Amino acid sequence: MCKLFLVLIFLIVLAFLFIFLFKIKNIEVSEASGCIDENVIITQYKGKNIFTVSSKQAQNTITETYKCAKNVTVQKKYPSMLVITVEADRPLVKVGDKNIFITEKGFVLENQNQRNLPAIFFDKEPELKPGEKIEDATVVFALSLISQIGKTDFVATSIRILNPVMISVYNRENQAVIFTSEKDANVKVDSLQLILSESKIDPSKIDKIDMRFVKPVITYK
Repeated sequence: MCKLFLVLIFLIVLAFLFIFLFKIKNIEVSEASGCIDENVIITQYKGKNIFTVSSKQAQNTITETYKCAKNVTVQKKYPSMLVITVEADRPLVKVGDKNIFITEKGFVLENQNQRNLPAIFFDKEPELKPGEKIEDATVVFALSLISQIGKTDFVATSIRILNPVMISVYNRENQAVIFTSEKDANVKVDSLQLILSESKIDPSKIDKIDMRFVKPVITYK
Protein backbone atom coordinates (compact mmCIF):
# COMPACT_ATOMS: atom_id res chain seq x y z
CA MET A 1 0.00 0.00 0.00
CA CYS A 2 2.83 2.33 0.93
CA LYS A 3 4.63 1.57 -2.34
CA LEU A 4 1.47 2.26 -4.32
CA PHE A 5 1.06 5.58 -2.51
CA LEU A 6 4.66 6.54 -3.30
CA VAL A 7 4.16 5.62 -6.95
CA LEU A 8 1.05 7.79 -7.09
CA ILE A 9 2.92 10.70 -5.50
CA PHE A 10 5.73 10.24 -8.02
CA LEU A 11 3.30 10.21 -10.93
CA ILE A 12 1.52 13.32 -9.65
CA VAL A 13 4.83 15.18 -9.30
CA LEU A 14 5.88 14.00 -12.75
CA ALA A 15 2.58 15.15 -14.24
CA PHE A 16 2.92 18.50 -12.48
CA LEU A 17 6.40 18.98 -13.93
CA PHE A 18 5.28 17.96 -17.39
CA ILE A 19 2.21 20.21 -17.39
CA PHE A 20 3.46 23.30 -15.57
CA LEU A 21 7.26 23.36 -15.54
CA PHE A 22 7.54 22.73 -19.27
CA LYS A 23 4.72 25.04 -20.27
CA ILE A 24 6.04 27.76 -22.63
CA LYS A 25 6.00 31.00 -20.66
CA ASN A 26 8.47 33.18 -22.53
CA ILE A 27 8.87 33.69 -26.27
CA GLU A 28 11.68 35.84 -27.58
CA VAL A 29 11.15 37.01 -31.17
CA SER A 30 13.96 38.66 -33.08
CA GLU A 31 13.17 39.94 -36.55
CA ALA A 32 13.70 42.88 -38.88
CA SER A 33 11.62 45.15 -41.10
CA GLY A 34 8.27 44.43 -39.45
CA CYS A 35 7.99 41.24 -41.44
CA ILE A 36 5.93 39.24 -38.95
CA ASP A 37 3.22 39.86 -36.39
CA GLU A 38 5.02 39.10 -33.14
CA ASN A 39 1.82 39.07 -31.06
CA VAL A 40 0.21 36.45 -33.29
CA ILE A 41 3.21 34.15 -32.96
CA ILE A 42 3.38 34.57 -29.18
CA THR A 43 -0.34 33.79 -28.89
CA GLN A 44 0.11 30.73 -31.10
CA TYR A 45 2.79 29.08 -28.95
CA LYS A 46 2.55 30.53 -25.45
CA GLY A 47 1.08 28.06 -22.94
CA LYS A 48 1.89 24.98 -25.00
CA ASN A 49 4.08 22.23 -23.63
CA ILE A 50 7.59 22.74 -24.97
CA PHE A 51 7.93 19.03 -25.79
CA THR A 52 4.87 19.11 -28.05
CA VAL A 53 6.21 21.98 -30.17
CA SER A 54 8.32 20.86 -33.12
CA SER A 55 10.99 23.44 -33.98
CA LYS A 56 11.03 22.36 -37.62
CA GLN A 57 7.25 22.49 -37.94
CA ALA A 58 7.15 25.92 -36.27
CA GLN A 59 9.80 27.18 -38.69
CA ASN A 60 7.82 25.91 -41.67
CA THR A 61 4.57 27.41 -40.35
CA ILE A 62 6.12 30.87 -39.91
CA THR A 63 7.82 30.72 -43.32
CA GLU A 64 4.59 29.71 -45.05
CA THR A 65 2.52 32.32 -43.20
CA TYR A 66 4.89 35.23 -43.76
CA LYS A 67 6.23 35.29 -47.31
CA CYS A 68 8.67 38.03 -46.34
CA ALA A 69 10.50 35.60 -44.04
CA LYS A 70 13.69 34.42 -45.71
CA ASN A 71 15.17 32.29 -42.93
CA VAL A 72 13.49 31.23 -39.67
CA THR A 73 15.02 29.42 -36.71
CA VAL A 74 13.14 28.22 -33.63
CA GLN A 75 15.21 27.19 -30.63
CA LYS A 76 13.99 25.68 -27.37
CA LYS A 77 15.50 26.84 -24.10
CA TYR A 78 14.34 24.46 -21.43
CA PRO A 79 12.29 24.39 -19.41
CA SER A 80 9.89 27.02 -20.80
CA MET A 81 11.28 29.38 -23.43
CA LEU A 82 11.26 29.66 -27.23
CA VAL A 83 13.73 31.82 -29.14
CA ILE A 84 12.49 32.66 -32.63
CA THR A 85 14.77 34.43 -35.09
CA VAL A 86 13.46 35.69 -38.42
CA GLU A 87 15.63 36.99 -41.23
CA ALA A 88 13.42 39.11 -43.47
CA ASP A 89 13.58 38.84 -47.24
CA ARG A 90 14.90 42.23 -48.33
CA PRO A 91 14.14 44.24 -51.47
CA LEU A 92 16.94 43.57 -53.95
CA VAL A 93 16.05 45.69 -56.98
CA LYS A 94 13.69 48.49 -57.94
CA VAL A 95 11.58 48.11 -61.07
CA GLY A 96 12.63 50.98 -63.37
CA ASP A 97 11.37 54.31 -62.05
CA LYS A 98 8.33 52.75 -60.38
CA ASN A 99 7.70 52.38 -56.67
CA ILE A 100 7.78 48.60 -57.08
CA PHE A 101 10.49 46.34 -55.71
CA ILE A 102 11.50 42.71 -56.04
CA THR A 103 13.01 40.80 -53.12
CA GLU A 104 15.81 38.23 -53.09
CA LYS A 105 13.21 35.45 -53.07
CA GLY A 106 11.39 36.99 -56.03
CA PHE A 107 8.40 38.52 -54.23
CA VAL A 108 6.94 41.77 -55.51
CA LEU A 109 6.59 44.63 -53.01
CA GLU A 110 5.49 48.24 -53.26
CA ASN A 111 5.85 51.44 -51.24
CA GLN A 112 9.18 50.44 -49.72
CA ASN A 113 11.43 53.09 -48.19
CA GLN A 114 14.50 51.82 -50.00
CA ARG A 115 17.19 53.88 -51.69
CA ASN A 116 20.28 53.11 -53.73
CA LEU A 117 18.97 49.81 -55.01
CA PRO A 118 19.85 48.75 -58.56
CA ALA A 119 17.05 49.38 -61.05
CA ILE A 120 15.91 46.47 -63.20
CA PHE A 121 14.58 46.93 -66.73
CA PHE A 122 12.91 44.30 -68.90
CA ASP A 123 12.74 43.66 -72.63
CA LYS A 124 9.10 42.78 -72.00
CA GLU A 125 8.00 43.75 -68.51
CA PRO A 126 6.02 40.95 -66.84
CA GLU A 127 2.84 41.60 -64.92
CA LEU A 128 3.97 42.52 -61.43
CA LYS A 129 1.42 42.19 -58.64
CA PRO A 130 2.43 43.07 -55.05
CA GLY A 131 2.61 39.98 -52.87
CA GLU A 132 3.06 37.56 -55.75
CA LYS A 133 6.22 35.62 -56.50
CA ILE A 134 7.96 35.92 -59.85
CA GLU A 135 8.41 32.57 -61.56
CA ASP A 136 9.98 33.76 -64.83
CA ALA A 137 13.29 31.87 -65.15
CA THR A 138 15.21 34.80 -66.66
CA VAL A 139 14.09 37.20 -63.93
CA VAL A 140 14.93 34.64 -61.24
CA PHE A 141 18.39 34.27 -62.77
CA ALA A 142 18.81 38.06 -62.89
CA LEU A 143 17.95 38.32 -59.17
CA SER A 144 20.48 35.63 -58.32
CA LEU A 145 23.01 37.44 -60.48
CA ILE A 146 22.56 40.83 -58.84
CA SER A 147 22.71 39.23 -55.39
CA GLN A 148 26.03 37.57 -56.24
CA ILE A 149 27.46 40.73 -57.84
CA GLY A 150 26.78 42.56 -54.59
CA LYS A 151 29.68 40.58 -53.10
CA THR A 152 32.17 41.83 -55.71
CA ASP A 153 33.96 45.11 -56.40
CA PHE A 154 31.49 45.89 -59.19
CA VAL A 155 28.82 48.21 -57.76
CA ALA A 156 25.73 47.65 -59.88
CA THR A 157 23.30 50.53 -60.43
CA SER A 158 21.09 48.94 -63.07
CA ILE A 159 20.41 45.61 -64.72
CA ARG A 160 18.76 45.14 -68.10
CA ILE A 161 17.20 41.95 -69.39
CA LEU A 162 17.87 42.38 -73.11
CA ASN A 163 16.32 39.06 -74.10
CA PRO A 164 15.53 35.74 -72.37
CA VAL A 165 19.21 34.69 -72.32
CA MET A 166 21.12 38.00 -72.33
CA ILE A 167 21.47 40.25 -69.29
CA SER A 168 23.57 43.39 -68.98
CA VAL A 169 24.62 44.95 -65.67
CA TYR A 170 25.88 48.55 -65.36
CA ASN A 171 27.70 50.56 -62.70
CA ARG A 172 27.92 54.32 -62.04
CA GLU A 173 30.67 54.70 -64.64
CA ASN A 174 28.32 53.07 -67.18
CA GLN A 175 30.65 50.12 -67.52
CA ALA A 176 28.75 47.06 -68.67
CA VAL A 177 29.07 43.39 -67.81
CA ILE A 178 27.12 41.03 -70.04
CA PHE A 179 25.91 37.65 -68.81
CA THR A 180 23.89 34.79 -70.22
CA SER A 181 21.27 32.91 -68.25
CA GLU A 182 22.59 29.72 -69.87
CA LYS A 183 25.73 29.83 -67.70
CA ASP A 184 26.09 29.36 -63.94
CA ALA A 185 25.81 32.77 -62.25
CA ASN A 186 28.13 31.92 -59.35
CA VAL A 187 30.95 30.77 -61.62
CA LYS A 188 30.68 33.80 -63.89
CA VAL A 189 30.52 36.29 -61.00
CA ASP A 190 33.61 34.69 -59.44
CA SER A 191 35.33 35.08 -62.80
CA LEU A 192 34.27 38.75 -62.92
CA GLN A 193 35.77 39.44 -59.51
CA LEU A 194 39.00 37.77 -60.59
CA ILE A 195 39.19 40.12 -63.59
CA LEU A 196 38.50 43.19 -61.45
CA SER A 197 41.11 42.22 -58.89
CA GLU A 198 43.78 41.38 -61.47
CA SER A 199 46.66 43.79 -60.87
CA LYS A 200 47.54 44.04 -64.58
CA ILE A 201 44.13 45.48 -65.46
CA ASP A 202 43.06 49.04 -64.68
CA PRO A 203 39.29 48.73 -64.02
CA SER A 204 38.69 52.39 -64.92
CA LYS A 205 39.82 51.69 -68.50
CA ILE A 206 37.32 48.90 -69.03
CA ASP A 207 34.24 49.70 -71.12
CA LYS A 208 32.59 46.29 -71.29
CA ILE A 209 33.18 42.75 -70.07
CA ASP A 210 31.34 40.00 -71.91
CA MET A 211 31.00 36.97 -69.62
CA ARG A 212 29.01 34.83 -72.06
CA PHE A 213 32.04 32.99 -73.32
CA VAL A 214 34.47 30.50 -71.81
CA LYS A 215 37.09 33.25 -71.82
CA PRO A 216 35.57 36.65 -70.98
CA VAL A 217 35.95 39.29 -73.69
CA ILE A 218 37.10 42.67 -72.38
CA THR A 219 36.53 45.86 -74.38
CA TYR A 220 38.51 48.93 -73.38
CA LYS A 221 37.56 52.58 -73.67
